[in-house]
Amino acid sequence: MAVTLGQSLIDVGIQDNTKKGMSKIEKNSIKSADKVEQRFKKVGTAIAAAFGGAVVINAIKNMSSAALAFASDMNTTAKSIGITVEELSALSHAASIVGVNSNVVSDSMIKIAKQMDSARNGSKLLGTAFNGLNIDINSDSVIEATNKILSALNSTKDMNEQQKLLGSLAQIVGNKAAIAYAKMALQVDSVT
Repeated sequence: MAVTLGQSLIDVGIQDNTKKGMSKIEKNSIKSADKVEQRFKKVGTAIAAAFGGAVVINAIKNMSSAALAFASDMNTTAKSIGITVEELSALSHAASIVGVNSNVVSDSMIKIAKQMDSARNGSKLLGTAFNGLNIDINSDSVIEATNKILSALNSTKDMNEQQKLLGSLAQIVGNKAAIAYAKMALQVDSVT
């Protein structure tokens, strides 16, 4: 019995020591896990900050790129139709006031330039349409033609005459752009 008791004591002692040792290991593991978690939080915060910063920087780059592309497009468009960027910008601004997309304006001006060339090269239909708008295809520039269109639409109060003007304009730039010019004429007489 004593041996059994001794063994029991020894077993109990081992169990107690094991429990104490395990308790220390557990506490140390928890402390270590807490430290690792804190480090990961710091790293996570740093990564999140770096990622957030990268997103902001990327957004700024994209906005800058978009602004440069827009300016470049305006410059290219203005040069292609023989007007200044300021004139194109003023017309785009006038268009935006009445809810007309600036692309419709620039595209229609490009089309006016092309159609003036076609009329000069012998298109009788386009020649008649330009004459109906009092535009001289041989001497008027695109901005002068645009100003004449706006002025004619603005000054004509007779509905039949307005329909004729819009019909001539639609032959040159299409229905969508003709409607856009009619809207713009409500706000501006000319762009200079």
